[in-house]
Amino acid sequence: MINLENYLYDGAGWQPRMVMCYLQDRYECILDKTYTGDAWSPYKATIFLNHYQYGREKGYVFSLRYNYQKQVNYAVYQHCISDCICVVKSNALTDHSDGWDGKEWSKYDHDKEFDWDEVIKCGEWIEKDMIAELTKWQKEEQKTKYEEEKSNLIGVLRDAIREHGDYSFAEGEKVFDPTYFGEKREESICDVYLNDEDDPIIVTCSKGEEETDHSRVDEFSNAEIRVILTLLGIDWHDCC
Repeated sequence: MINLENYLYDGAGWQPRMVMCYLQDRYECILDKTYTGDAWSPYKATIFLNHYQYGREKGYVFSLRYNYQKQVNYAVYQHCISDCICVVKSNALTDHSDGWDGKEWSKYDHDKEFDWDEVIKCGEWIEKDMIAELTKWQKEEQKTKYEEEKSNLIGVLRDAIREHGDYSFAEGEKVFDPTYFGEKREESICDVYLNDEDDPIIVTCSKGEEETDHSRVDEFSNAEIRVILTLLGIDWHDCC
């Protein structure tokens, strides 16, 4: 038999160890939205663990890293005087986070505090906060990819106009349905040209109307720009 008192004891108090067990159980749930299906690396995110020690206060630092670019760290320890559970949060991208990561250490200055025995409540808070951070990073990543794709599509159109010259069409010859303020509107492409700033401009008109709209192509969504390029006979597939 094994002596229970020292079994799996690594210096951290029982409360940080309970939080660790909770997060171990919730590992896949926290990383769920980053699941890739890859057999060797199924998640785009990972949760790491370091030991935390500052004087009499010992615990763990849980580090959530996303795509090797973003990281958030949670130092969890039991306060040596009040016995409450303390959490310090930082955003340093490092393999050796102490949880404070440049912040001035203070015995009574931490980001979150839980009463004695509120280990599940602490674990739930960290879980929820990790998921919120992951959601934010994924939205930022999607926005960046979207903007890069738009820039590439516009670059393809710009190069085509330089090579081909301005495009002109009769009303009804090239029709598409862009969305304005949440509503689709059928329009004809009349002209496509470059302005003095080298920005592609598309001239459109609605059926039966004489007025035309001169719009910068970047005002359209990426899906609409792809439709425009297809209508102009421009191959955009290699850029995206």
